[in-house]
This record gives sequence, C-alpha cells and structure tokens, in this order.
Amino acid sequence: MSSIVADEIYQIQIKRAGIELIANAGAKLSIQVNNQWVNVLQAMGLSMDGSGGAVSNIINGFQILSGNNFLPKIATSHAWRGSNGLEISLALRFDAWDDARADVLRPVQQIVRMFMPTRPGGEAGAAGGVYNTLQSLMGGNFSAIQNTFLQPPGPTPWQVLFNTSEAARQMVNLRVGKVWILTDLIPTNFTLEFEDRYTKQGDPVCAMVNVGFQSFQTPTADDVIGYFRAGPQGPASAPSSGGAPS
Repeated sequence: MSSIVADEIYQIQIKRAGIELIANAGAKLSIQVNNQWVNVLQAMGLSMDGSGGAVSNIINGFQILSGNNFLPKIATSHAWRGSNGLEISLALRFDAWDDARADVLRPVQQIVRMFMPTRPGGEAGAAGGVYNTLQSLMGGNFSAIQNTFLQPPGPTPWQVLFNTSEAARQMVNLRVGKVWILTDLIPTNFTLEFEDRYTKQGDPVCAMVNVGFQSFQTPTADDVIGYFRAGPQGPASAPSSGGAPS
C-alpha cells in the first residue's frame, strides 16, 4: 500500500531535470506576490526635505520662507518599481506504510537534491564550454580544484539564454491537483522535520517538509491566469464530491 493517493486531484507533483517528486496535496498552498512601490519624488531623485539636489532645495526653501508645509497631492503618489513575481510555499507530508525508505527517505533525498547546490560536472552549452576551457588550460590542476566550485540549485543565466529544452533550463514545474500548473520556478527554501518514530532499522516513518519556490521571471496577470489548468474561464467541471480520501 503506497502512502501517495492514486487520484491526481489530490496529488502535488514537483519536477525538475532528473527529479520527480509526488506528494499528497493535503496541506494548504500559499501564493504571495510582492510589488515594490516608492514615492514618486523619490523615484525622480527628489525629496521634500532638501536632501535631493537643487530642485529639492528650492521646494524646501519655499516651505521655510512661506511657513507653509507645501506638499502637493501629486507628491504623495507612488511609482511602481517592479515585482518579485510569485512566491509559493506548501507543506508536504510523507508517511511510511510498507517501506520507510521508499515512502519517506527517498522523497526527502530528492528534495535535498532539488534545493541544495551541487558540484559542477557534465554541463552543456556555455557552462560546459567554460569548464572545458579551464580544463584545457589547467590540466590536472583543474580537476584538483573543481570540487571547490558549487553549481546553483537551479538555472544559470547561460542555461536560460542558450537552451530551450526543459532539462537544460533546470526550471522547476509544479502541478497542484487539477487546479494549477506552474512552470519556470526556482527553488528558494525548504525545512525538514522528522517525527520521532522509527523502524527497527532506524528509518524515520514520517517526514514533514515545507518547500518554497519563486518564479524565475515576473509573470503577467495573463500568465498567472494561464497557470490554471482550465484557463481564464475557470474550472471545466464541478469539484469532485465526497471530499479528500481518508
């Protein structure tokens, strides 16, 4: 008996090149967007206290001489300076039913591989060209120091610019039941907690993992609406009755 439900509706699937993880979608999914706004005068390099150059000094001088705290309403406006895109966090739980290593340890190991940096080796494209050049210049000395390098747990600029295949781009794809399919994510953080229950072999029988992702680039509103599996019109059919499986 597997600890993962068979119905796709109640599954979370996380995929990155060479890694595929499926967990039960029993916990809430949190999605956050942060927009950066600054005061319009600050965006123009001005201020109302005389600290922003000649124009600011004139405004400040007028305030002092007139005794009026001159502040036109437009000066309280804010200018948008960008967005960090989507920030996604969700909780995963892995319980051992028949095999603690297969049901708990293996998914945990996949999460570690997805979120932690690795040693470089076998890169394609521009990255491979860089390492090949260093290898030819340094010979055996390069192999001796190669283990001191770290490969990021996600895409590098050249992988995104010079590769179109999903495997080469190293992006994370996330499917939440039959509701959302999110693509081009990068892993940001994870926390791991084992319950104090173990098999006779010492394997934990339950792991609770909180994972976080962020969109590699800031999506538009249409992009985010397009992540819904049924598109802008909403769900194609009524929700399944009977609730989540026990």
